[in-house]
Amino acid sequence: MIKLLKNIYRTSNIGQKVLFPIKWCYDFYWIHIASEESYLKRIYWLVYDHKLNLNNPRTLQEKYLWLRLNDKTKLHTLCADKYLVRNYIKEQIGGEYLIPLLFHTADPKQLTLENLPNIPFIIKTNHGSGGHIIVYNKAILNYGELWKKLREALKSNIYYKSREWQYKNIKPHIIVEELLQKNNEQVLDYKFHCYNNIVNMIEVFIYAEDGLKINFHTRDWERLDIRSRDTESTASTKRPKRLNTMIKLAQKLSTNFKFVKVDMYNVDGKIFFSELTFTPSMGLQGFIPDEWNLKLGNKLKL
Repeated sequence: MIKLLKNIYRTSNIGQKVLFPIKWCYDFYWIHIASEESYLKRIYWLVYDHKLNLNNPRTLQEKYLWLRLNDKTKLHTLCADKYLVRNYIKEQIGGEYLIPLLFHTADPKQLTLENLPNIPFIIKTNHGSGGHIIVYNKAILNYGELWKKLREALKSNIYYKSREWQYKNIKPHIIVEELLQKNNEQVLDYKFHCYNNIVNMIEVFIYAEDGLKINFHTRDWERLDIRSRDTESTASTKRPKRLNTMIKLAQKLSTNFKFVKVDMYNVDGKIFFSELTFTPSMGLQGFIPDEWNLKLGNKLKL
């Protein structure tokens, strides 16, 4: 019945008007009233079509969600904040690995022609996911549209969409960083999956013309014959310069966590920190073939 109502809501304008109050109440219950454990069991069932085992978690996804429920510290929230995490990075590995910060503010109207830099830059919020704005020429920006978009972004809170608790108490902020991409050259996004302070797997985001591709490698840069559940892989990616240094930095940043995904860029051998992620795809990131979900889960010790 729920699947039928969802289909009517998605495919019919009349259905949307009639069912909107029901959907609102349904969503309100799961975000604001249901226990966190019940919520996690629900989203796991919707994705994997079988029950979540939190008493004896074995697959990687079960352990991700167990950590969502049981491993909560103020440090998780600080490190999920893309602005405040910069101080943590300085303390742990040094400020030379930070992308240059050009401006920051809580007020979108502070983003003006006078305040913004004369070099290409990227605008994003400290508490969101995606939604960044790349600017090559500030003189042709539509500032009214920019302020409107950022006001909406500052009002949002990932917690009230996915209940990822580490985002709930982040104070929204706007940050402007130097754009690493030069002359349309591709900058790959390297994601180091750290289990118990050891890099176990390296995920590489390749932004291709036909969409995002993701490859997986061992720490020795051997290609893994797996792919993400919702994304295709592509041809092999070249081993980045100073890979061993990136691995050491990722493990240093993972010291205080059972699991964390450390994101970095590598621009012709110069390493830049991007972000720390504790709940990939809300903690539901899965892999194909399916046996890898158990194989990887066995390596993460709770």
